[in-house]
Amino acid sequence: SQSFYQQRDYKILPPAAGAANCSEFWPRFPALLELSVQSAICRPAPGECLRVGRAYVVRGYALSGGGRAVDRVEVSLDGGRTWALADIAAQPAGDWTAPRWAWVLWAFRIARVPPRCSIASRAWDAGGNTQPDAAVWNYRGVMNNAVFRVEPPTDAGPAL
Repeated sequence: SQSFYQQRDYKILPPAAGAANCSEFWPRFPALLELSVQSAICRPAPGECLRVGRAYVVRGYALSGGGRAVDRVEVSLDGGRTWALADIAAQPAGDWTAPRWAWVLWAFRIARVPPRCSIASRAWDAGGNTQPDAAVWNYRGVMNNAVFRVEPPTDAGPAL
């Protein structure tokens, strides 16, 4: 397409690209046509204070591109050292190998909120793709699908 967005927006340029030389890279790379697998945490909401020792349900969504189903979402409460499966709600019925073109909602129950709480989520899709631990830099900042992290305040003090 000759659309502005297809020619100058929806592209991942290489690390060598910057404001001074990006025009040489625009025609060399194709437009993005799929999203990377990603998840996001919606609850706790920004600024929401969690009560230490109490149960809490973390909630979010996940999606993947290319019609690949989200196979699972994992949540970590220890900076990514360990991961546990979240519950995925309202999965479409039928064959998991069939293409999926929608996001999924997920929930994860924390039995007892720790005094310092760091929550991370990552999704996996049917192609075995997952979210990288850290964002991969590119000039446009597109396709940033790194592990999603929140550090909500608790009634015991600020997060780590």
